[in-house]
This record gives sequence, C-alpha cells and structure tokens, in this order.
Amino acid sequence: MSNINSNYILEANKKGAARLELLNKFLNPSSKRFLTPYLSNGQSVLEVGSGAGNMTKWISNQIGDNGSITAIDSSLEQIEIAEKNSHHNHNINYITGNINQYNFNQTFDLIYSRFLQIHLTDPDKYILKVRSLLNTNGVVIFEEPTVSDTLTHPVSDLWTPTLKMYKDLSIQNNVDCDFGEKIYNQVKNHFNIIECFQYHN
Repeated sequence: MSNINSNYILEANKKGAARLELLNKFLNPSSKRFLTPYLSNGQSVLEVGSGAGNMTKWISNQIGDNGSITAIDSSLEQIEIAEKNSHHNHNINYITGNINQYNFNQTFDLIYSRFLQIHLTDPDKYILKVRSLLNTNGVVIFEEPTVSDTLTHPVSDLWTPTLKMYKDLSIQNNVDCDFGEKIYNQVKNHFNIIECFQYHN
C-alpha cells in the first residue's frame, strides 16, 4: 500500500502477508479481466500501491520485454517481497516511496491503482499527480470498493457482524470504505471517462 497521506488501517508487512495473499486470490481474476483490454506490448505502466507485486508481475508479462512497469509502494517489506517474487521479470522498476513526493523522470501510457483512494486523506491531490504523469491519450484505471454493497450467497451469519466491524473501524480511522460509489464524480473533471462500472466477484 502506497502511503500517500493515508489512513491505512491494515497490516501491509510480513504479518499481513497471508491476508494480502487471500485478497489477491479473490480480486485478481476480476482485475485482470478489467485491465486486459487496455494492455498491449511495449507500454509504459505505473502501478501505485503495488504491494507484494502480484498484479505487477502479471502486467509485466502482458506488456512484454519491450514494455516497462514502475511499481511504487511505501512499504519496504512489500517491495522486497515483490522483488523476490518477480526476479525473472526484467522490465519492472520497484520504488519505495510516496507518489506525491517522488520525482519521476518519465510519463506513462497507463496508470493503475487498486483499493488505494479508499485510504487517502486527500484523493484530489493524488488525482492531480496521476494526471501530471499520464501521456497524451494515456489510460488511467482505478479500482475502488463499495463495501456496503458486499454480500454473501448463500447468506452467512458471520458476514453481517464482520461487515459492521470493518465499517465501524473504517469510520474511526477516517477511511472511506464506500469510495467506489464516489469515484465517477471524483475523476470526471480530470479525465475523459471511457468506462465506469461496478462488478461483483
């Protein structure tokens, strides 16, 4: 998780590795389907809040050796895990840092983040930084949750109290766990929106 003036409330270090791995197994198939139409050989990509690099490695393979992906995250432990897991992918540049403070020496064809703005204290600042790093005719892809819309089928007696606990914890820590429902209005003045839709796993 890239700490961009954020209120990140979950562990992103080695202690949180099992939770993050489970989250990746659950989310990655949908994220890959979402990203695939916008990825092509030779692109330059920036992933913000890249974590342990699961999606980074996959994107690296999609854009090929002629492409490049820069992955930035504030957690050194997560970056070290990502580097270890993708040491055969030579088109990845990992950065430990804050995107709003880091001086990039390039712009990008595609910029991607997942479940990042939910944690930010100033999402607009992040949006402006992303826009400044985007090539002409480049693509930005944001995935953000609307936690209140989540459910289980069949119904689980455990899910309702778990959801309430997470939402209460989010409120206490100024985390907007329903940022997904706000993202259209947040980005419409900064980008030409090609697609904006809600999907369920």
